[in-house]
Amino acid sequence: MPAQTPTSDLPATSKPRFPLRFDLADYAAWMQGYDVFDKSDALTIKEKKRHAQEATIECFLAALMSHLAGGTSVAASDVQDLFDRVPSLIVLDGLDEVGSMAARRRVVQEIDLFCSRGRAYAVEPRVIVTSRPNSAGLPEPDADVFEVISLSPLDHALRDQFLRKWCAVHNVRGNDSRTLRRNFNERTREPYIGELAGHPMQLTILLYLLRQHGDATPSQRTELYDAYMNLLLAREANKHPETVRKYRTELLEIVPFLGWYVQSRAEEDGHSGRMTRDEVEAAMKHFQRTYGKPENVVDELFEAATDRLWALTGKEQETYEFEVQSLREYFAARYLYRYAGEGDPRFDRTHVFRELLRRPYWFNTARFYGGHATGSDLYVLQAGITHELTDNPSKHVRVASWSLITDGVFNSRPLEAAANVDALTDDHGSKLLLEALDDRAIATLPDPSHAGKVWERLTQAIAAHPNNHVRMRVIRDLLGQRRQFARWWIDRLTQAIGTDDEIAWLRLGAACEVIAGDVIDIPGLSAEDGERAQLILNTGGLPQKGSFLEEQLRRAVLDGQCTETTSVRSELARIAVALSPAEFYSFGTRPTPQTPKASSPDRRSQAIQLLRKSGSALADVASFRRFQRGEKGSTSPGPTPPPRCSTRSAAAGLLRRSPSSVRPCRFLRDIRVCQAHKHWAPLVTPRRSSHTPGPMRVTPCGGATGSKRATTTTPWPSGPLRSGRSQQATPSRSSSSNLSSVSTGSRTGGGVPSASRLFASAKPGSLQSDQ
Repeated sequence: MPAQTPTSDLPATSKPRFPLRFDLADYAAWMQGYDVFDKSDALTIKEKKRHAQEATIECFLAALMSHLAGGTSVAASDVQDLFDRVPSLIVLDGLDEVGSMAARRRVVQEIDLFCSRGRAYAVEPRVIVTSRPNSAGLPEPDADVFEVISLSPLDHALRDQFLRKWCAVHNVRGNDSRTLRRNFNERTREPYIGELAGHPMQLTILLYLLRQHGDATPSQRTELYDAYMNLLLAREANKHPETVRKYRTELLEIVPFLGWYVQSRAEEDGHSGRMTRDEVEAAMKHFQRTYGKPENVVDELFEAATDRLWALTGKEQETYEFEVQSLREYFAARYLYRYAGEGDPRFDRTHVFRELLRRPYWFNTARFYGGHATGSDLYVLQAGITHELTDNPSKHVRVASWSLITDGVFNSRPLEAAANVDALTDDHGSKLLLEALDDRAIATLPDPSHAGKVWERLTQAIAAHPNNHVRMRVIRDLLGQRRQFARWWIDRLTQAIGTDDEIAWLRLGAACEVIAGDVIDIPGLSAEDGERAQLILNTGGLPQKGSFLEEQLRRAVLDGQCTETTSVRSELARIAVALSPAEFYSFGTRPTPQTPKASSPDRRSQAIQLLRKSGSALADVASFRRFQRGEKGSTSPGPTPPPRCSTRSAAAGLLRRSPSSVRPCRFLRDIRVCQAHKHWAPLVTPRRSSHTPGPMRVTPCGGATGSKRATTTTPWPSGPLRSGRSQQATPSRSSSSNLSSVSTGSRTGGGVPSASRLFASAKPGSLQSDQ
């Protein structure tokens, strides 16, 4: 790292690794026989395709190291010895830039084999593979070996930070800086501009244009690139009239041709996208010759396209490539849209567009291509989507078509936009698009006016079958109609109260927190049983203060009937999550048993933080349920050490100071029964102690307590805990009388349970007794 680089904000590295990085496009071309290290010859000259034993990642790294070492020979065995001796980090960059399907499949296979061999080293190498989102089912490294980490779009805070730094770098200060930030914030509220600003490359272009044009800045993706390239050409033409201004028209034709040329070669024969000067000039001469233009101006065109513009840059000596892949795809689309089929009166644009739609490597090119369409050409796109969905309704075709809609391509033709949305969201297509949305491969529909036709169809289908949650997600997440769906759901639930469909509608709303943060104002809604109470809490609604519904929900929470709460919107939901025993039981006898969906440490921490922020004493009660010092991994601590005694006593004190409605309830018993009923033997594993553990004793009002000495001859419960709510816990026959109050849920008599019995100290994921 350079000495001038500030390191105060960087995390400390306790276990450093030796870093290695290379482009997978180079690796794919090298496997095909290209010499990617020789910059003097054109890459079109290649040797015989390498055999499998000579095409491993270790062999490529050996060739790369030999080249960079200035002639020192490095063998694959040397690379393996390095990995065995030195902890390493290998970054394999740009899997999406491997255009050929066969080449990509082979690259992925070699990555998996490399990772398998890495397990034999003293310290297994850390491997990172970078790629764009994969919506076409292209080969990817083994999901059981790699953890997939998706980069989210820039949020508001990161955009603001980027904007401030951009202004500082470009010396935009004072009133100019404030005006630019104000214009930027106003424009990003527009749906299409907001989506563009989530990506660094497009955000950079957007800021340039906002500074130059203000409100006249385009809002569509392709138009944004068009405006930016025109801005660059105008700037460079003023600086260099002898080249750029003189050949401006030629540059607007020949640079798009180079983009298409490189993109096509990358897909066909695994070309890396990098060209020597000879290759660039040969391609330019071919273009000039094809159109009958003079070839003696190629040197000047080359200078204008490389030295004056950022379209082609020399990242490595004597080689040239497009600065970023999206720029290459933009130029390829521009060339296909404007020049493909020239001179052929029977040429059909629909054929070109369908080819782009179905090819995963041309996904972004298809989006740029669609962005060029205006007027009657939009109907060409419409016909292409319709025919391709009929002949090839694959996930990738749907993702590409949906992206054109969210890019705003059909904004000037709302009827066609609505028809496309309706065609893409049939039952099969909806599942595929939701998968892509979860993978961040597509965006939510920005313009709600395009969703009218689909809204009518899906709401009618949901009204007939409210158990279909996929259609609900399409409306809320894919179409972005959350508020409208919430109002519609409230109307339907109000009509269903007291009927057999009430539970189905509550389940539908609970699956998505349909009224998250809103006050519940639904006449006749009642939490008369535990299931309804649980579902009402999970809808995210807030019961009205002092209402009968709030009292019903409070009683259900404190009675332990809402142990599967997933929402933390209301205070009662937060209490249920904070004190839920879900993390103390699991299902199955596998090494990693399944845990209930409601068991989430992150959600529980969030609930406790929100309770503490609101000043609830139950936040401190819940925090005492953590493992104390010396308790982790144990089931019966034996003699209670003073620190543990003091914390449990504090918990008891907090519980006594809580509202009276909290104390005489079954909630604490629910935790204790879950602890005591382990569904595989042995049930209790006490720590060595001079005391003999006594039996579990159930008080009429609350928790199951234990004593150091036996007070009765009733044996410990040994029956299994069935999956479901705590009321279904089935004790052994000999202990049924002692657990009867748990089963019946008596709310009378008794005081606060023993302080040491209040909260679980068993290891999460098992049903173990604290005593």
